[in-house]
Amino acid sequence: MDIDSKKDKSVFQFSNPSTKEAVFVINPRYKGQLLKVESQQFMIKTKVEEPKYLDESETDTRTSNIFVTVTNNETETLDDETPFLLRVTMGAKFKWSKSDIPLEKEGSFLSINGASLLMSYIRPFVTTLTEQAEIQTQYIPFINFVNKNH
Repeated sequence: MDIDSKKDKSVFQFSNPSTKEAVFVINPRYKGQLLKVESQQFMIKTKVEEPKYLDESETDTRTSNIFVTVTNNETETLDDETPFLLRVTMGAKFKWSKSDIPLEKEGSFLSINGASLLMSYIRPFVTTLTEQAEIQTQYIPFINFVNKNH
């Protein structure tokens, strides 16, 4: 199958995703061996801003900002059992036509597709960050955003 990046462009587009926050701290009080730290459980939160028209004169193009945060520690405390603190937030402005994505479907489209697209940028960021530290490299699995409240 041949796909043309201009002709087959999706109706759902976004600005260049940007890192809004990146925190990574090795815990000096951790009692275990850092090189033997197993894969951490990551919590994922999404924030979808209320969709709006591109500008006041626009009646078809809609936009919304989406933010996804991944962390291994929601309390941000480093006790003896927590090997490190990692928190990454990325965001992007999404744009679409209401003639292609009806108003009643845009919420689920944003929270599922938008969050999935941003996770594809966060995942390698976390891997690269952790592989350059003195801990076992952390990999975030593919996430099912369907029917989830993150």
